[in-house]
Formats: sequence, structure tokens, C-alpha cells
Amino acid sequence: KWCYEWLERYKKRFLKDSTYETYSHACKRIYCRKKLDKLTIDDIQNNINKLIDEGFSHSSIKNTLTIMEQATRRANLLGYCSMIDFSLLELPKAKKVRSLTLAEQRKMLQHLDYSFYGQAFAFLLCSGLRVGELIALEWSDIDFKKGIIHIERTDYRGKIQTPKTDKSKRDIPISKEMYYILQQNFSVGSKKCFRNTVGEAIAYRSMLTSWHRFCENLGLPPWGLHVLRHTYATNALTAGVNIKVLSELLGHKSITITLNIYCDVRE
Repeated sequence: KWCYEWLERYKKRFLKDSTYETYSHACKRIYCRKKLDKLTIDDIQNNINKLIDEGFSHSSIKNTLTIMEQATRRANLLGYCSMIDFSLLELPKAKKVRSLTLAEQRKMLQHLDYSFYGQAFAFLLCSGLRVGELIALEWSDIDFKKGIIHIERTDYRGKIQTPKTDKSKRDIPISKEMYYILQQNFSVGSKKCFRNTVGEAIAYRSMLTSWHRFCENLGLPPWGLHVLRHTYATNALTAGVNIKVLSELLGHKSITITLNIYCDVRE
């Protein structure tokens, strides 16, 4: 009850719709029914253990824990409960995100015509954009003269909004591969760089469904679209791109995030 109250009273007005929805879902995964002044570290650990037993992903458990920690910290400041040291909790290890092998990348690029969104898939692979950023990309964001793309917006369930953090607003260079794809997709009178089958804005779910069908036709596992961004980053590090530069290209909030995700690639 306190977590819901904390979210509505202290956080809602300062969150983007996507973040608020993530937090709301996380609140539903809080099973602890202890009075705040009786809350202990064991109660928090028991909640985590239950989520693990029920098969929730690492990110879902992490989001839930974030809510519990922030709400508990606020409750402590208000005198509702004692301070709880969340660093004492035992958490499941995150699974390493897989990237496409060189052979899989070649196979994908050789058969882009298997999907209407083949060019969009290829652009994600060679740009490192988030899917929402690609869907929101407009021709006005492309500066062909300077050879850069301005990333200033993203799509969340059909709603255009600013990126989650200031770091996500960034300029990325246009490679030869990206330039070719943009050329192939240019359409007079069209605002969006990438469009659906009827020339309108792409719906994420439709694109994801097409991606899974594309993978199936190529005999590849049904990965999420994020594997393309991860593969871009892996390729960049393998080629010797500086981790700080990569962090800026990906639009990560900090270099620490990039290091945590791709430490295995650098070793």
C-alpha cells in the first residue's frame, strides 16, 4: 500500500509515461504485507525469493527492488520505518545478452527481402538505435551534409516522447551502410524514415512479430529486437572502439552502464 502511495504522491508527476507504467507493474510484484514499522531485511529477501520461484526475469526483479528501496527510503525519512540496508540482499545474476555471430549477421543481411522490415532490421544493426528511436526517426533528424543523425525523440506504444535521459539525446555518425539504407527508404512527402506497409508510423508490436517471423524463416532463435543493438555494441568493441565513445553512441546514462553490460566482450 505504501509503495503505491509513494508512487502516486512523490513520483508520478516527475516520470515519463513509460517509466510510470514500469513502476506500476513493479508494485504489483510486491507481496510483502508487513506494517512499515515492522519491516525487516528478511521480508524484502522473502519477496525477492518468491519472484525468483515464480520465474520472473532479472529486470522485473530489479525494477521491483528499485521501487521497494526508494519507497522504503522515503518512509524512513518520514519516520515510518527503520533504515534497511538493501546491499545485504542476495539477488539472481543477470543473464548475459547474446549477440549475433558474424555468420548469423551475414545470413540476416543476405536475406533482408524475407521481411518488409528488413531494411529497418539492418539499420538497427548498423546504428545501435533503440527500436523506439528508429520508429520515431524523421527526415528532419537527418543531416546528410554533416553526416549525422540527431536522436531527439522516441516512440512508446505509438506516443512520441523525449528520450528517458539527456544522454539519450545524441548525435550519431552516418556510416556508408546507414546512408545506403536511408537512400533506399527515402519517399517524397513522407515524414518518417521508416514506415509500415501502408506508409504510416510503425507499431512496435507489428515490427517485433515480423522480426520473430524473419528469424524463424532463417532458422534463428526468436530473439528480441534488442539483440541487434547489442550486436552493434559488440561489433564496435571488437573493432576497438573506446568504451566511453560507445557509451555516448548508445545514449547510456553513464559509462558504468556500458561497462556492466559489455564487460565480458572487453575481456
